Amino acid sequence: MVKIKRKVEMTLPQLIEWGWENEVSDKAFYSNLDGGSVYFDKIQNLSIEHEIAINETFTVEIEKEIDEDTVLPMFIEIFTGVDDEIFIDYHENENIKEVLEINSSRAKTKTFNLINNDGTMTLIWKDGAMVE
Repeated sequence: MVKIKRKVEMTLPQLIEWGWENEVSDKAFYSNLDGGSVYFDKIQNLSIEHEIAINETFTVEIEKEIDEDTVLPMFIEIFTGVDDEIFIDYHENENIKEVLEINSSRAKTKTFNLINNDGTMTLIWKDGAMVE
């Protein structure tokens, strides 16, 4: 199964829920507003440095397993046409399985590459299967 890392903005309630559900420990997260921190200790007790505004957010890097059914925010497909010419297609909020079904009669898909938040790409599918 392929794992991807994404940066996600969360409010304080979302951060607390995510932290406890994912057993985050011994880690601090800093506010995007004023740098105040929220800290999960070794046994997942929560400490908040100071008051947190209702609209304050925290940037969290999450790791998620993906497969051909996962809806991806932005990715490109590299494929060949009938004359073996190479083409590139951009996709948003679709999954690999749907794209393959649509393209099965007109093209041969070579790769799918996820577009990361920083503009770089990560190879996630090649030669008929997800990469490890």
